[in-house]
Amino acid sequence: MTAYDKAKAEFALALGAAIGGRQWTEVAKTSGIPRESLYRYMSGSSIPNGDTLWRLLSVLDLSPDQRSEIRKLRTAAVAERSTTPHQQQERAGFYTRWNIDWSPEPPKDAVGSGRDWTAQQPQEKDTGPPPLLRDAAGQEGKPDPSQATTREEFLASLRDFWQWAGGYSPRRLSEWSRKSPQGKVSHTTLNALLAERPRQRPPVTMRYVQTIIICCGGDEVEVRAWTTAWRRLYLNFPPGSID
Repeated sequence: MTAYDKAKAEFALALGAAIGGRQWTEVAKTSGIPRESLYRYMSGSSIPNGDTLWRLLSVLDLSPDQRSEIRKLRTAAVAERSTTPHQQQERAGFYTRWNIDWSPEPPKDAVGSGRDWTAQQPQEKDTGPPPLLRDAAGQEGKPDPSQATTREEFLASLRDFWQWAGGYSPRRLSEWSRKSPQGKVSHTTLNALLAERPRQRPPVTMRYVQTIIICCGGDEVEVRAWTTAWRRLYLNFPPGSID
């Protein structure tokens, strides 16, 4: 079992405990999350993006500490995924290896079919990156690229922004980049850019930075801020010399 698998399982355990005795199908209906997707999250097969987790937590009666713990576990799982350049595969149904007995039952029409139900489910319709969900007033935690004084700090801020925006997988970002003004960027390139310790990092170009910001839901203001910071650090433009 990989570290990513273990992190997904820990997240799924916490999510299952948070849902408790409630019918998970009712939770799916209330939150507007497809029940097939919620089943995957609860069985440890996949991790929700930041927006989906926010919708899910909003319908559960949890304390701030409980919400924070679940968010931390999701962030840890996303970090494990991002630091291993796609050598780990999603494993539907691996929960049996953890001997966990609270996993939800699949829909009745899937029982007895002789097929892997989780593998047969259609994926959620992908309509592109959702707009950024801003922090509450007075509690802003969005990374600020203007505070970076070195290229290393800039990359760290870029990773923080990606996580803050939802921590979408590099593969999903790549799919969304097809419609971006900069054109498609491969998921392997995005993975290497966002990984903390990649085997080999590609050049940090303005195009790649803009693609990440746009595909994380950033608007023109966000793109300008990150472009300005990139020019200052990678083109050695002094502060205040860029409009």
